[in-house]
Amino acid sequence: MLATVVCLFAIPSVIARVYILNFSFGSILLFAAWRNRQLLNGSGADKILLWTIVLVGAHFFPRTLLTASTFQSSTDGGYGGSTFWLVLQYSITLLAAAGAVSMLVVTGADIVASLKRERDTDALTGLLNRRGLELQVDELSKTPVGGRSVILADLDNFKAINDTWGHSVGDEVLKEISERIDQVTRKGDIVARIGGEEFVFVITASLAEAALFAERVRSAIESRPIETLEGSLEMTTSLGVSAYGAHDSFWDVVKNADAALYSAKRAGRNTTRVHGSVALEAAGPTGVI
Repeated sequence: MLATVVCLFAIPSVIARVYILNFSFGSILLFAAWRNRQLLNGSGADKILLWTIVLVGAHFFPRTLLTASTFQSSTDGGYGGSTFWLVLQYSITLLAAAGAVSMLVVTGADIVASLKRERDTDALTGLLNRRGLELQVDELSKTPVGGRSVILADLDNFKAINDTWGHSVGDEVLKEISERIDQVTRKGDIVARIGGEEFVFVITASLAEAALFAERVRSAIESRPIETLEGSLEMTTSLGVSAYGAHDSFWDVVKNADAALYSAKRAGRNTTRVHGSVALEAAGPTGVI
């Protein structure tokens, strides 16, 4: 705005106005791109949008430097014959076409990303569903590393909540549980809801470290009552832990974790059990089967 006022009222030279206006527009767009540089870490659509802004903003500088000196009136009083105007018209046409294509690509990519999220995400909790879990595990298998573990968690006595107060209260509990799980998980951890009240974790950790992590999940869930429309509800969970080797079948490992989980249920619930013979030093009621 300030540049426009200066151009219109303070500077008599038309070429100087051209430089100021073009450099101002370019700088504004590049500044906007810099302020939104976090889009580089976003989806493909975000990256396309950001680079389109950079391209449009950056083109003002070389175009102005190379053609502004040709800005002159033709014999009929217009500017259509100068190189500046010819380049301007062509660049506007090309950039408009590029912008239109970019917006189509961005819109299409956003639609695809939205459909993928709906396909791979549990609508109630926002966690991965079974399909999303399998896709993430498939990606993991492409970069095999040692020291992965699977944790299976099952809320204790959850069926009684649905039977007593209805599924709406059960849904409240599940959403709150998911938020508490999100607070203790780390970047890179895979978490999915694969059943009514069953959750699966795939983490990069040794069996002993995974047992400690499971205890953090268990403690977070029982840490305080869950407030629902029917009042406060105390919730606990039982967990089973199993090692996940680079050549193991994922669902076989889940079965091992499920066997450990079943042992935790038989032990009185609200506890963690580990599948396999390994020495553990974990706080809380953790055991080995």
